[in-house]
Amino acid sequence: MEISGGFTMRISDLNLDFSKLEQNIGICPTKIIKKGQLIGKLKNIEAPYDIWSYERKITNEDVFAELTNLLNDLFPYFDYIREIRNVYEVTLNCYLRSDYAQMGLEITSDVITLIEKFGLGISFHILSFGGVEDE
Repeated sequence: MEISGGFTMRISDLNLDFSKLEQNIGICPTKIIKKGQLIGKLKNIEAPYDIWSYERKITNEDVFAELTNLLNDLFPYFDYIREIRNVYEVTLNCYLRSDYAQMGLEITSDVITLIEKFGLGISFHILSFGGVEDE
């Protein structure tokens, strides 16, 4: 079963202070979107808020290895990330895509513990193209 996708930590608000984020999170974001920026691929859709995001693509069979890598990248800044949860919307997202409808995943207790240190939950967004794989 081949799964693609990625994990993203996203910080969003109507008015993000990008310079403060840059000063306090010492990694380059994967993407920055500013409120009002055109974001639609098929339509001209304006971003309703500012977004700072950092993503790790899934690169192997161990889907959650990249979540661990993302959290380890952000770990030196977890105190600041925990602090800004009271000011901005801070989310962890898992985006999974598969050609097949069947999918089995396991989140280890180590990964759960690491997520908990940030004081965050995780949202899963799964897209399957509905095929069936013969066993």
